[in-house]
Amino acid sequence: MKLKTILQTQRVLLQQAFIHRSTPEAGHLGHNERLEFLGDSVIGLILSRYLYNKFEGANEGLLSKYRAYLVNEETLSRLYLLVATDDMIRISGTEISANIRSSVFEAVVGLIFLNHGFQQTEEMLLELFKYLDDELVSTNLIQFDPKSELQQVTHKHFKLQPLYSVVQEDGPDHKKVFRVSASLSGEVLGHGFGPSKQQAEKQAALESLRTLKTRLESGGLSL
Repeated sequence: MKLKTILQTQRVLLQQAFIHRSTPEAGHLGHNERLEFLGDSVIGLILSRYLYNKFEGANEGLLSKYRAYLVNEETLSRLYLLVATDDMIRISGTEISANIRSSVFEAVVGLIFLNHGFQQTEEMLLELFKYLDDELVSTNLIQFDPKSELQQVTHKHFKLQPLYSVVQEDGPDHKKVFRVSASLSGEVLGHGFGPSKQQAEKQAALESLRTLKTRLESGGLSL
């Protein structure tokens, strides 16, 4: 990993990123809080662009949810341990925790950005974050969501978003059954049933994905 190599070969140059304000060294070498501030912003920008490109068509709320998972202190702490060790952190009177590791990781990124520029920092970070791709897919956070998947597919091929409409409601208030259609540019692609509008929409999205997949395989993906 490029970042790990840099930390091993340029440890003296990067030492400020590892200095907590609690240590005597902070007085003459400076501590890492300003670098932490910078690194936090750099990580946020790089991840935002990465997620924007990876999850084409996902809405702002979904992208924000993904980013929040990737920049939380537990995740950044784990990334820190991929490239560095706790004995590199200069700290006094405080146990090294996930919060400390994540802060140092942000400071390291900030200093790498100052020394190497945005492009190299982005390459190093994305190399690390790709280790989490499989985990993201397997967690409850990013389970397969047919509505999100349909939105990505329709945006990619038609630059349009699907419209969901309740076409029928049956049963008493405490035991409703909803029938929902999913359409694109006025054409119904699928229907779904469920005890809530949300579940019916998911079923409609799933049927719509099957419809579009069939058309795509037959070479007739058009509206």
